[in-house]
Amino acid sequence: MATVKEHESRLVFIIKKSLHNKFRARAAEDKLSQKAFIAAALQGYVDDDPNIIEFVQKLTGLSRKNAEKQKR
Repeated sequence: MATVKEHESRLVFIIKKSLHNKFRARAAEDKLSQKAFIAAALQGYVDDDPNIIEFVQKLTGLSRKNAEKQKR
Protein backbone atom coordinates (compact mmCIF):
# COMPACT_ATOMS: atom_id res chain seq x y z
CA MET A 1 0.00 0.00 0.00
CA ALA A 2 1.23 3.49 -0.80
CA THR A 3 2.62 5.74 1.90
CA VAL A 4 0.26 8.53 2.93
CA LYS A 5 1.90 11.96 2.91
CA GLU A 6 1.28 14.39 5.76
CA HIS A 7 -1.14 16.50 3.69
CA GLU A 8 -3.07 13.43 2.47
CA SER A 9 -5.69 11.20 4.02
CA ARG A 10 -6.61 7.59 3.30
CA LEU A 11 -10.26 6.84 2.47
CA VAL A 12 -11.36 3.24 3.03
CA PHE A 13 -14.80 1.73 2.57
CA ILE A 14 -16.28 -1.69 1.92
CA ILE A 15 -18.31 -2.55 -1.19
CA LYS A 16 -19.43 -5.80 -2.79
CA LYS A 17 -16.69 -7.55 -4.71
CA SER A 18 -18.87 -7.71 -7.84
CA LEU A 19 -19.38 -3.93 -7.77
CA HIS A 20 -15.66 -3.36 -7.26
CA ASN A 21 -14.83 -5.61 -10.22
CA LYS A 22 -17.30 -3.75 -12.45
CA PHE A 23 -15.91 -0.40 -11.25
CA ARG A 24 -12.31 -1.44 -11.95
CA ALA A 25 -13.23 -2.66 -15.44
CA ARG A 26 -15.23 0.46 -16.28
CA ALA A 27 -12.52 2.80 -14.97
CA ALA A 28 -9.93 0.91 -17.03
CA GLU A 29 -12.10 1.26 -20.15
CA ASP A 30 -12.21 5.01 -19.53
CA LYS A 31 -8.45 5.04 -18.87
CA LEU A 32 -8.97 6.24 -15.30
CA SER A 33 -7.39 4.93 -12.14
CA GLN A 34 -9.72 4.20 -9.25
CA LYS A 35 -7.95 6.92 -7.26
CA ALA A 36 -8.39 9.50 -10.03
CA PHE A 37 -12.09 8.73 -10.36
CA ILE A 38 -12.87 8.85 -6.64
CA ALA A 39 -10.74 11.97 -6.10
CA ALA A 40 -12.48 13.77 -8.98
CA ALA A 41 -15.94 12.75 -7.75
CA LEU A 42 -15.15 13.96 -4.22
CA GLN A 43 -13.69 17.22 -5.53
CA GLY A 44 -16.77 17.79 -7.68
CA TYR A 45 -19.02 17.20 -4.68
CA VAL A 46 -17.23 19.62 -2.36
CA ASP A 47 -16.92 22.19 -5.18
CA ASP A 48 -20.67 21.99 -5.91
CA ASP A 49 -20.15 20.74 -9.47
CA PRO A 50 -23.66 20.92 -10.99
CA ASN A 51 -23.41 17.41 -12.47
CA ILE A 52 -22.44 15.86 -9.14
CA ILE A 53 -25.03 17.88 -7.22
CA GLU A 54 -27.74 16.75 -9.65
CA PHE A 55 -26.68 13.13 -9.07
CA VAL A 56 -26.77 13.60 -5.28
CA GLN A 57 -30.21 15.21 -5.49
CA LYS A 58 -31.50 12.22 -7.48
CA LEU A 59 -29.86 9.87 -4.98
CA THR A 60 -31.34 11.57 -1.91
CA GLY A 61 -34.56 12.86 -3.42
CA LEU A 62 -33.71 16.27 -1.98
CA SER A 63 -32.57 19.52 -3.45
CA ARG A 64 -29.90 21.35 -1.48
CA LYS A 65 -32.44 24.02 -0.47
CA ASN A 66 -34.92 21.39 0.79
CA ALA A 67 -32.14 19.61 2.70
CA GLU A 68 -31.23 22.86 4.48
CA LYS A 69 -34.87 23.42 5.45
CA GLN A 70 -35.12 19.90 6.93
CA LYS A 71 -32.07 20.53 9.13
CA ARG A 72 -33.81 23.40 10.89
